[in-house]
Amino acid sequence: MPEFLPLTRNTTFDIIIVLGKNWVEYPPNPLPPDWKLELSLESKISALAAGEMFIQENTDTIIFSTGKTAGKEWPSEAAAMREFMLEYYPNIPLEKILLEEESIDTVGNAEEVAKMLKEWEECSRIGLVTIGYHLARSVKIFRRAGLKVIPIASEDLIRCDLRHFSLLKKFESSNARRIEYVKEFILRMILRFDPDGRKLRLLTKKLRHAE
Repeated sequence: MPEFLPLTRNTTFDIIIVLGKNWVEYPPNPLPPDWKLELSLESKISALAAGEMFIQENTDTIIFSTGKTAGKEWPSEAAAMREFMLEYYPNIPLEKILLEEESIDTVGNAEEVAKMLKEWEECSRIGLVTIGYHLARSVKIFRRAGLKVIPIASEDLIRCDLRHFSLLKKFESSNARRIEYVKEFILRMILRFDPDGRKLRLLTKKLRHAE
């Protein structure tokens, strides 16, 4: 299976699973009166990639995955990604968009989406859409959960749309992007010794206000 799929007009999927990558900042305490919860650049890019795939008829159904990582009183990442996508692609029917809002990490994404898809008829092609540096670890986790996903780097899908040029440029010039590459490498190493992600999940709950 290729590491990255070269998407063409004829490349189609029954379902694409779209993963986010946190928020720009988690809610501070105390909360300033003008503070707003905002998706990370990576999550925005992945949301736009999902919209682009749908309008290009590369998929029939979109699943946004990730729950209320900012806290129970805040929207889920899945819902926020859906709303961001619809700002740019408002004609996508809501019934074609599903939300998985229970998970708080990549292992949870895989487990919860696998539960959702058990209720469906067999899907022959499932795409996994996330930011490029997050793909290698995500694919391993999803395949371990029994989902034969095909990896798709979200930033590659929006390069041809001039509306998204400034967002993509901001992401690719960001110092945070370089840090995330290092973090993903470390997390892939940890995955070798913690294949179920249980130890990482304990840490994630504390960091993401999900206890």
